Amino acid sequence: MSEKHNNSLKGMLLRTFSFLGWLTVLASIAVTLWINLGPEKPVPDKARQQTGEKVISQTVNDIREKRGEIKEIILLHFANDPSDFFTDTLRKKLNSSGILYVQEPFFTEKLRKKLNLKIDGCDTKLAALKVAENEKADGVLWGKIERFESFEEGVILKGSWQLLNLKNGETVCEGIIDVDTSRKVPAKIEKEIKEIKDQLKPLEETAQIFPWYIRFLIFALVILLLPILTITFLRTMVAKRSNGVNAFVLGVYTLIGTILSFFMIGAAFDNIWHVVLFLAGMIFAFLYNVSMMKFALKLES
Repeated sequence: MSEKHNNSLKGMLLRTFSFLGWLTVLASIAVTLWINLGPEKPVPDKARQQTGEKVISQTVNDIREKRGEIKEIILLHFANDPSDFFTDTLRKKLNSSGILYVQEPFFTEKLRKKLNLKIDGCDTKLAALKVAENEKADGVLWGKIERFESFEEGVILKGSWQLLNLKNGETVCEGIIDVDTSRKVPAKIEKEIKEIKDQLKPLEETAQIFPWYIRFLIFALVILLLPILTITFLRTMVAKRSNGVNAFVLGVYTLIGTILSFFMIGAAFDNIWHVVLFLAGMIFAFLYNVSMMKFALKLES
């Protein structure tokens, strides 16, 4: 009876260990799949990070001046902060400054963060007080981000925050975030830019009629053949042996090359490559014209 009991116990232990082993394998596979195929947190670009850090530093300074008797707080995740950047950076700034003791995030928040899941925040003062009502702290800091985006002209960051007293529910201090670092173009300059664009519009429309390779061929043929077809004129000019005359002639030929280079890129600086090609074409025209003028000078020697 005892031997049967031992065998039964051994069998049960083997089945238990086998079950735990398979469970561990399945859990490992699940974790590996989640790490590699699960959601990823968005990462703010450098411009947004710099703007966010400046706003957070100002927020910390405001809290330092107006915190009153609050010493220990709960920092709730800011609403509409999918990258966690604003909330995490604010937590680090508050902890490093030492003005307030910030309690550790809730377990559910930590878990969702580890799994790269979106963390929801509070939209109202009452919701923030309810979340923290049973916690041992002096206050709760909550906030929301209404807009945080970057574009070519700058960064826009809008939102708000409040530090609440958990004992009486009153607002200790609060702030409105309204930052726009976009570079505003003065009205006069904007008007002048518009006038230039309007003047160049016919050239741009004409350029777009021709494919890029046709525009390049026109550019190359005119630049290469113009000095050759006007070699007599070049010889006459360089024969005067005047620096002023030579500079004028070179300037005229290079101006023609510049216009053709602008035509070659479609008469529009849409991207960096258009700028690079425009400059390359202008420099090529200048150097080629210099070499042809030197050749004309040799013919006169």
